[in-house]
Amino acid sequence: RSGASDNSAFSLETDPDQKLLGQTTGKVALIGDSQMQNVAGIGNKLGKLYPEAKRLAKHSSHAGDFSYGNKYHRNFIETVSGASKVIFSLGGHPRTKGADVKSLIDIVKQHAIENVEIIWIGAPPATAPHPKARVNYTKQNNWNIKYNKRKSKNENVIRPVVETMGVKFINPYNYISYEECENNAQTNVSKDGIHMSISQGKKFI
Repeated sequence: RSGASDNSAFSLETDPDQKLLGQTTGKVALIGDSQMQNVAGIGNKLGKLYPEAKRLAKHSSHAGDFSYGNKYHRNFIETVSGASKVIFSLGGHPRTKGADVKSLIDIVKQHAIENVEIIWIGAPPATAPHPKARVNYTKQNNWNIKYNKRKSKNENVIRPVVETMGVKFINPYNYISYEECENNAQTNVSKDGIHMSISQGKKFI
């Protein structure tokens, strides 16, 4: 799905190849950085789909922050314990490491139910800055540098670990075209250059 028109029509909810949605019995846990918070598109939409879910979403966090001995480790275990489905939206932080990704999946498998369904959503693409944003995290002349770094992190650091461990990986870059990111002022992919907008979250999920 490389064309902009195909991407804009795509929805994880209706694509038969995806298992992100569907009926879930039992506890759902939503884990992530600021992308999983209610003010961002991914977290907002997932929160509406799973209103009873337990959520742990920390601004500017990376996988290592939730791993053993680190600041959110205890909260992480409490959130995923007994879960039948765990959805991550995590990976945009530059300090994200494959070993930490593996550690989080191991912890989930230890503390959730035996056949827990785990889904990992990588970082959404960086975009050109939005002219109406109070704060932008990208600049017009070099936003594509951040775009490429986040894309590489998704494909070369997170995906290999996640898929090797039998976990579903969803890369938002596969569903939002470069042209849509470049024309963010018109497409409203991101509200500030890195966080998926509420409107884009509705299209994506």
